[in-house]
Amino acid sequence: MADMVAGFPTPNLSRNASIAHGVKLFFKDETATTPSWRDLGDLSELTVNPTAEFVEHFSVHDGRNALAKRILSSRSLTIDATLNEIQRDNLRLALLGGAPVDTGTINYQFSEVLSEDAAGDTFTLTNTPVAASAVVYLEGDETALTITTDYVLTGSVISVGSTAATIEDATKIRVDYTVELTAATKTELFGETNFHGGVQLHILNNEGGVLQIMELDDAFLSPSGSMNIPMDGLQSLPITITSLVKNGLIGRSYFKTDV
Repeated sequence: MADMVAGFPTPNLSRNASIAHGVKLFFKDETATTPSWRDLGDLSELTVNPTAEFVEHFSVHDGRNALAKRILSSRSLTIDATLNEIQRDNLRLALLGGAPVDTGTINYQFSEVLSEDAAGDTFTLTNTPVAASAVVYLEGDETALTITTDYVLTGSVISVGSTAATIEDATKIRVDYTVELTAATKTELFGETNFHGGVQLHILNNEGGVLQIMELDDAFLSPSGSMNIPMDGLQSLPITITSLVKNGLIGRSYFKTDV
């Protein structure tokens, strides 16, 4: 745990252990050039699945078998977790994305419908179109309007001609255009075969302090289930954490006991 404390403030191991009120996930990516702990955010769901297998030895007494010894032969731990912070690093882990590459800029298509009373009005588009990329239509009509005759576009401001015969009041127009996204990075989907490294789960109590820390020395992180991106609810990104044995150990659990 000393390695974790070196990278983060010392956790407040509160004595109030009555109720768990949240879980945070930390991951140290050992596949990175410079491994470091990263906060992957809050979990909306967490299921810990410990598994142990035993070899049993039976002795015969009075002609009947009796269990005499039980030896642990294998052990494993898997964790099913649901991240609710869908950002670049979490998406990369959940989709086994390759190393982020700085692409500088990338263009994408955008379309918006402007409000009614178009003739003679001026509108500001949501984005600034790439030069000469905008095409303007009357809503429901795929015939493009004519620039300078029907409208004028300056930067992100579009002015609709009030004398244009093709445009009337109480008319909606649609603008299709290209937008330049700056400072973009890309990652190839399934560009990595696996992500593995140290894992810490911080289980929080009802005072916001850390109630328990579960630490795995090494584990695989992999996609699990469907990525849910609702329009009006909590986003979810399910992953599975599979423990690995490192130096003969799987990990440890820390819990603050009352004194």
